[in-house]
Amino acid sequence: MFSTLAIGLLVQAQLSLAPRVADLALEEWARQEQEALEEERALQEEEALPPEEEPPQEPPAPAILALPPIGPPVPPLPPPGSIDWMDRRNRSASSQVHLGDGDDGMADFTPGASKSGSGGRSRISGTAIRQQWNGQSLLFFELKMDPGTGFFEKFLLHVPWPPPVAPRPMLVVFHKFGSSHWDVWQNTTFIQEALARDWYLVCPLGASKKSFASLESQLNIETVLDWVTGIFSVDPDRIYGVGFSMGGGAVTSYAARHLDPARPMLAAIVDHSGGVDLSHTYYSDAPARYILDFWFGDGSAGSADPWRMARSSVIRFDPSTLQVQAGWDLARNLVQLPVRIVRAQTDPIGYLSVQSDVLDSHMKALGVPPGARYGYYVMPETGHWWGMLDEPATCDWFAQQSLSIPDAASLLADRNGTWYHLGIEQEVEGQFTPITYELDPATNSLKLSGTANLRQVALDTLAVGLDPAAPLQVELSTADALEDQVLLRGWPTWPSAVLRDGLPETNWTFDFVTGELRLLEYDGGPHVWQIQP
Repeated sequence: MFSTLAIGLLVQAQLSLAPRVADLALEEWARQEQEALEEERALQEEEALPPEEEPPQEPPAPAILALPPIGPPVPPLPPPGSIDWMDRRNRSASSQVHLGDGDDGMADFTPGASKSGSGGRSRISGTAIRQQWNGQSLLFFELKMDPGTGFFEKFLLHVPWPPPVAPRPMLVVFHKFGSSHWDVWQNTTFIQEALARDWYLVCPLGASKKSFASLESQLNIETVLDWVTGIFSVDPDRIYGVGFSMGGGAVTSYAARHLDPARPMLAAIVDHSGGVDLSHTYYSDAPARYILDFWFGDGSAGSADPWRMARSSVIRFDPSTLQVQAGWDLARNLVQLPVRIVRAQTDPIGYLSVQSDVLDSHMKALGVPPGARYGYYVMPETGHWWGMLDEPATCDWFAQQSLSIPDAASLLADRNGTWYHLGIEQEVEGQFTPITYELDPATNSLKLSGTANLRQVALDTLAVGLDPAAPLQVELSTADALEDQVLLRGWPTWPSAVLRDGLPETNWTFDFVTGELRLLEYDGGPHVWQIQP
């Protein structure tokens, strides 16, 4: 047990690979650790935070010269249950009917569960685990952090060994209902695939064993991915996501809601029998309702809010007609992403098969053709389990994919933030904001259409390939007949002229200090703005 995974890794790397690089990394990490510790102590003194049920460990920051080595194999893995993980494909279908708890030694979700974190971020602590597999040394870690959401986050992390200098892909595994971050070890061979391919791998808990892609779970996962990609040499264009059952819904929701190029984004995903419509899950699965009421309501029976469930889903459909509700489909954000959906021909949890079918139909209705980037696979099997997913084939497909940010897309935003190239500020929070954009560097033009519940959209002209030194055209049209503002960053000088529908226009501002040009549209009709440098 030791407080800082990265220090241990870098010490080993220092001894074997690049001494000076390791020294610098150690010094920087120790500095960051000390700053984080001082910041947390100051925050606790200021707010007089009360002690929690399970406070995060806060040992003093270790001195660089007194770092514990990773050393020999440490305590054995948690028991994988009655069936060894290597033999999981021999499980009978009947043993997979119920969504039970994982044999990971962790407490399960219980009614009236309370938050366990301190509300303030803490440092990483954890355990290193070495195993031999096919004659290779497999190294991974169980780590714990407090992301500040009120829920501690545990996760498994596999690191290629020796730690690579060149960026390598990373696989993010989203666990099934009732299991935990140990799901990837107990029920898949993805860690072994990562070892064979020299990939990083992360399997986060996501706040709870039964989190249903809640915002708390996604914020926890964001923090994990930010930390891992900030410490290790992960290729930002080759971060992949795979999930099963509840995890299948979680990976689709996470991919659809995290489209900021400055943060870790998923370059491709595989959804295995995922719960992609939580309202339909609520309708179909009475035993799960109290959990959904906890995450998406106030905990009382029937309190789960439809919109809050929709923002953690990718579709919402009528259970009678199977028609997807217009304007509530975050699945449109997956159109530009390589996606595979897999399910069993006969799944005892039948409503999940329905959700997979409806998602596939909706993706095709959005214009996504079957092919190398999109596929829907109904496996000739009976059951509900990880084992019908071929891990080597899945990783082979991932290896062919890389992240691309499109110049044109139709998006649905559930909050203020960056969505591909656009900084979106909503008119009203707690609602969706649709927007379609088209960037054309060849004609130096931007088109925004179909917007609703949008106050302002911002973008960096140079970053998206537009030239502020040449005439620029901006076309605007809305779906709600309300005016939208456009903020163009990276504008170097005062424009010589600004036209709206061919006539001189004065409803605009320019800030010399920030280099921002703001177009103040004052009605929702279609208009064409032209800016002369």
